[in-house]
Amino acid sequence: MKKEVLEILKHPEKENLKYELKQSDILKTSEGQRKLTFAIVAFANRQGGRIIIGVKNDGELEGKNIFNIDKDKGIIDNICHAKISPIIDYNINLLELEEADLLIIDIPKRGKIPHAYIDSKNGAEIKTRIYYIRTRHGKRLVGDYQLQWLFTHQEDADFTYNCRTIITYDKVSLNVSAPIEQPLCHYNYNAVTSPLSSKIFQTPSFTNDMFNKSRQSFFLGITPYVLIHNLSFYFQNYWLINIQRRPPVYQKNVSVKSNYQETTFKENLKKISINDIPSLYGNVILYGNLREEVKNLAIDGIDRDGNPSFTVPLDTELLIRYEDNLFPKAKLILSHKDFKFEFIFTCSPSAVQPGISHGHPAWSIIENRLKTGAAIYEDKLYKSFQSIEIDCTFNASFTFPEEDIKLFEKYYSYAETIREILDNDWNYDQFISKLPPNKLYSIENKIDTLLNTLKSTD
Repeated sequence: MKKEVLEILKHPEKENLKYELKQSDILKTSEGQRKLTFAIVAFANRQGGRIIIGVKNDGELEGKNIFNIDKDKGIIDNICHAKISPIIDYNINLLELEEADLLIIDIPKRGKIPHAYIDSKNGAEIKTRIYYIRTRHGKRLVGDYQLQWLFTHQEDADFTYNCRTIITYDKVSLNVSAPIEQPLCHYNYNAVTSPLSSKIFQTPSFTNDMFNKSRQSFFLGITPYVLIHNLSFYFQNYWLINIQRRPPVYQKNVSVKSNYQETTFKENLKKISINDIPSLYGNVILYGNLREEVKNLAIDGIDRDGNPSFTVPLDTELLIRYEDNLFPKAKLILSHKDFKFEFIFTCSPSAVQPGISHGHPAWSIIENRLKTGAAIYEDKLYKSFQSIEIDCTFNASFTFPEEDIKLFEKYYSYAETIREILDNDWNYDQFISKLPPNKLYSIENKIDTLLNTLKSTD
């Protein structure tokens, strides 16, 4: 905790959604204690947070021996258990630094219902409650629509979704067209990779790619464009949509319906072309000439598939960014210019293996059929294909509905739709869970073998 607090104090913008600094005199007056109660309620009703007491308004530490620890803990305990409904099970610690003492209050995120400051009581009956919410600009009173949201949504608006996808591709051409079932996003990968000339992959950076760095770099480079291709299928005409899927779940069995009324349609969206999206490479190395080529190649693939543009909310900007802090990452960022929301899709290749993924049911068929490792290594699927695992994270953050709750709910629905697309089209583990069990794969394989034998005897 000490290291974390010191890092906060070093930062020029010390206060944010998770932290607030207070002077110790806030504990000495009833008005100060009232303001502290508001701050605790606001943190609890958002994501939880930490209040650090013992810091002046200019960011300087107040010094040593500024707390009557037993008395001050009693004040905070009374605030959290007598002045707030429902009560807050906080944690408090005295952090003794060489040059100063700090009182740290850790506030948990709310449970099923929001917390309120008890403004007045009649005996045990609470007559008046006051609700606050934490925002990027501090705390603010909660309006009727915001309060309705807090009572109907236990989770905070911000959320993070994690998944992995595994794509099997031809080792020579890098086309994503392996003869096995793959997550739906493989159609989008294939749209981007299939138009490419195999010559680009016959350069030394690929043919001598002992540790698959060039292939990982290639898939890192194209994945943001693959996601754009994926999203353009759904958001061609509207960004606020309902998706209806019919089994078997292929893109052709998906219908998209708008949630817009036509009178508001043109006022709330804009069309964006993939050519308009800037790319920032930072210090990431894309092997060979891929840095210059990957965007043009991706655009060619998307244009050929007929989805060159799509819709986003009005005042939304898109950016593709490549980073290499320790492990290379690629990001697709959608952000509202007024910071109404920011969506960040991050991908990072984590592993490459020969053949098809060992988690795929078809792999067990290969193992059972060929028995020995030597035979497996000579199998066509093993020799001709590779599989790459890509870790994906989708972070959606919002300016909490401070003004227009209805517009906020549209943005939130938009983020949930993107999450549903990732879960259905990209999530490899979800995809595998819907496949037939290994036994059915084994039966299908035996039938195919029998049919091939019968054909050869005709």
